[in-house]
Amino acid sequence: MRYILALCFLFLWLNASNNDYELVINKKFDSNLYDVVQDNDDQISAVGFLNDLKSANEAPKTYTNPFDYLSSVHAAYGTQMHIVRVDNTAKITLEKSANLSRFNKAVSVIKTTQNGYFIGGYTLNGQMLVVKLDSMGNQLFLKEFGTKNYDQMNRLIALRDGGVLAVGSSITTRDAYDPMYNTGLGLNDIFLTRFSKEGQILWSRKYGTQNDDRGIDAAEAFDGTIVVLGKTSYDTNNDAVFMRINERGDKIWYKTYSLDKPLNPYALIRLRDNSFLASIGSIEENKKEQINLVKFDLQQNILLKRTINTAYSSALYDIKQAANGSIIGVGYVSDPKNSDTDGLAVKLDASLKLAWQEHFGNDNYDLFHNVAILRNGKYVAVGTKTLTGSEIPNMWILKLNSDGSIAQKSTSTRSFYKQLAETFKDEIAAKKITIKEDLSISFNDPLYFKVGAYKLTDEQKSFLDSFWPRVFAVMNKYKSSIRTLEINGHTSSEWANADFSKGYLNNANLSYQRSFSVISYIFNKQDMPTKKWLTEILKQSGYSYSKKVMDKKGDEDKESSRRVTFKIYLVD
Repeated sequence: MRYILALCFLFLWLNASNNDYELVINKKFDSNLYDVVQDNDDQISAVGFLNDLKSANEAPKTYTNPFDYLSSVHAAYGTQMHIVRVDNTAKITLEKSANLSRFNKAVSVIKTTQNGYFIGGYTLNGQMLVVKLDSMGNQLFLKEFGTKNYDQMNRLIALRDGGVLAVGSSITTRDAYDPMYNTGLGLNDIFLTRFSKEGQILWSRKYGTQNDDRGIDAAEAFDGTIVVLGKTSYDTNNDAVFMRINERGDKIWYKTYSLDKPLNPYALIRLRDNSFLASIGSIEENKKEQINLVKFDLQQNILLKRTINTAYSSALYDIKQAANGSIIGVGYVSDPKNSDTDGLAVKLDASLKLAWQEHFGNDNYDLFHNVAILRNGKYVAVGTKTLTGSEIPNMWILKLNSDGSIAQKSTSTRSFYKQLAETFKDEIAAKKITIKEDLSISFNDPLYFKVGAYKLTDEQKSFLDSFWPRVFAVMNKYKSSIRTLEINGHTSSEWANADFSKGYLNNANLSYQRSFSVISYIFNKQDMPTKKWLTEILKQSGYSYSKKVMDKKGDEDKESSRRVTFKIYLVD
């Protein structure tokens, strides 16, 4: 019977709607988002690619005009760069795909002063692309450029003169008459092209060694010079490359950054103190990837190095700096035991020490490619999410609060949060209670349970007698805005002498019993009008160990995982 209850809870939880600002754009074929920006009107725009493939059961159409037929097959199917715009309620307000004759993908988006876009990408047969769109996604110009060989763009960088810099890679030119060819370059080379704001190519240059070199990212310095992040590979080695060039593309210096392990450089930003920060992954002996952050200046001096050690493979594909000097980064974290990859978001303080890390996603392949810091201090991350029971990756947009919780779509959430934070300011200061901006409430000890226990102790009952009246008083002020009060039970992953399936189901039932103990204790103490209201908004959940508490090293904190938490959802 207890397994049936657990499975019923799981079904209800998976099918429950909520007010989280999360958008999964589920298409028939593969799709992905690689970059995101905030529009001038506070909407969010993201770019990536969409596959549209012809189905066998599509009925053929008869054409009487050959030009109509040619138009119908021109770029009708295949991979095309895609732009999506969403408003503050997570509703799509603009969605368009390119209509190019060759398959292509978008990797970067930059806002123009007219609320339009520069989009950078590449065709799948090796040409780089820069597209300029107006605010409604209409094409103003398209530039195809590159060498006679295979080229691929990684980033498009905004420059202070209104132009952009395309950063990517190019296979070595074998034509001695190509003016971009430099003797000594080999295999792949770093390939940079600078555009004016009108779309005119100012220069194209290639850089590198006789080895395999790739352009990854770049950032403009305060003096107009440009610092480039690259990668060089030789034998079994992968090293990072830092390079500085002037406004004309002339090389000022070139520095190889190496460790005693292979490196994967991912992102580069200019910091507020005019130094630079690079996100680099290092491959350890056990094949686990770890996060490395390197801070350096314009004179090639390494100012600070920091490794973020986690229990699982992880990397930061993108990093940004907030106004207070903290760093937000997104990427992936992978648990090889469960063959599960999640989107990873981390926050670091100004000294690059880990403030928090959060994992997002299902039990499939999910990750973030890019993050933007919004003007209200929240973050928006984009990437790919594979839904449970599916093999198709989808476009994914997730908005986060500054504390790492998922932001809510409701406009009244912020004032509700402030009321709760003020009510429990003493407990928050003493670190007894944690309240996040998504209106989730957790307790740093009072509602922890011993292994296998679910009945409330006298101490826990006393705590609830103090906590509930105060949170209920705030809820009463927002009574018309509250849709759900969810009380969630959790467990650690331990269950002695049980296989995986039995251990999970046992913990699912135990977590459900813990939440029921709290709900029944609170409910039975209320007057009849309050009981009637609670029957309309209360939701009991048991998460088993799917939301384990992790410490800063990425290991499970088993004591903290055995808990009960609260979360309030507001109406849409």
